[in-house]
Amino acid sequence: MKTLIYGASVGKERCPAGQACRDAHSYCRNDPEGEIAVIALSDGHGGAPHVRSGVGAELAVRVAKRELSRFLGERRVPLSSGEGLLEPALAELRGAVVKGWREAVDAHLAAHPVDHPSGLPLPASDLRLLYGTTLLSAGMVGRFTVILQIGDGNITAIKRGGEAVDLTLRQGEQIADETHSLCEEDARDRLGVRLICERFPMLLLTTDGVANALQTEEELKTLAVGLYESLRTEPQSFKRELTPLLRRLSRASGDDCTVCFAAEAEEETFAAFRRARDPRPRGKKHSHQTMGGSEWD
Repeated sequence: MKTLIYGASVGKERCPAGQACRDAHSYCRNDPEGEIAVIALSDGHGGAPHVRSGVGAELAVRVAKRELSRFLGERRVPLSSGEGLLEPALAELRGAVVKGWREAVDAHLAAHPVDHPSGLPLPASDLRLLYGTTLLSAGMVGRFTVILQIGDGNITAIKRGGEAVDLTLRQGEQIADETHSLCEEDARDRLGVRLICERFPMLLLTTDGVANALQTEEELKTLAVGLYESLRTEPQSFKRELTPLLRRLSRASGDDCTVCFAAEAEEETFAAFRRARDPRPRGKKHSHQTMGGSEWD
């Protein structure tokens, strides 16, 4: 079996001038055998207080991918100890992700300073508000899966029997469109981490724009099952059909829509998927001039 990793983003059609899609996603395989697979996506908040949230989202997926890859590589044997005995290591991972994101934001601020009307310097914690974003990430190694989440969005897994299950890490009730964020002072406490002693045939991350286009959680599960079946039976056309699907969902929700997944595939399916033309533009994932270019993984 091979592991397919892929993702795509579509920006909402009616957005203020100069605002690109503020979602970001990334993925990688990090060992020679391809056993470690990591996927991540973020949803920048947008709006006046978060004018650099697209950059914040891009930085978040980079940091999550790096730290989760490192964690899985270093902790491969101890993972069999179970979540209870691994709690200190999971707490360390939680802290590394938040610390890494803050350091990346601070470095971006140093390179691209913000002019404040008063002329007085603001503390870094206040300026990080400009970069506010959610984060969902998952990593798989052997028979283990580790998931991370702060803020909204959904994590859906397909089990061996074909059943879809919700693995979203709920973080309490939120009012209206409010969500927890990496820019919050208590982000380290808010970032959920979970170790699961199972590797799933498919693990799907979706931003809230996808769920908001659907009526119920069951419809999101149905979407996950449909994507998995389409990937297995029509790998040559999957990439081409995914973007129009995301556009329809984006029109229904009025929001950016992003998916990122890791899925098991037979050799023939894997090869057909890899050969299929990728309809996404090469180069930049976002139009933020302050970020520079970024590679598709």
